[in-house]
Amino acid sequence: MQYVLTNAQIQESDEFAINDLGIKGEILMESAGKACAGRVIDELSCCAWLKSGIILSGKGNNGGDGYVIARYLQEAGFDIEVWTLAEEESLQEDSLFHYNLAKKYDVRINHFQNIKELPQIEYDFVVDALLGTGTRGAARRIFVDLINWINEQTSFIFSIDIPSGLSGDGSAVSGSAVLADHTLAIHTL
Repeated sequence: MQYVLTNAQIQESDEFAINDLGIKGEILMESAGKACAGRVIDELSCCAWLKSGIILSGKGNNGGDGYVIARYLQEAGFDIEVWTLAEEESLQEDSLFHYNLAKKYDVRINHFQNIKELPQIEYDFVVDALLGTGTRGAARRIFVDLINWINEQTSFIFSIDIPSGLSGDGSAVSGSAVLADHTLAIHTL
């Protein structure tokens, strides 16, 4: 049997690390993003020509992981773009830290409000860093369009924590959800 945490338990483990162990949130995010980038690199190492990727990033911690992943993938020689719905002022503290750090490393970060603004090119891989374990209920509005856009790609699809649209609190799928090739759970399922 494999132990699986609920959304609340995942959040409690983060709070324990931050509050009881004294590990700063941006350090946890750095570690998580670095590990995810390493896994993406490992998965794509079989095919050296797979170099172009898009990271779709939300405003929460999942999106912050996406900024870290982008930095490490760019450093490893991948052609990376981040596309985010989040304006700088709406980012949570740890995500904002890594957003600013990614900008200092010249990671291409693009803001958009409408799915039609996304580039109409085919990427070798997509990283879904939109909605994480803090999400409640079915995906709504533009997130449904983004999930459908991801699922229409012929690229490798990596989801961070959990595929956007799924709930970590049960097995029922209550709407659109990313059909990931790989889900990169940070410390446990």
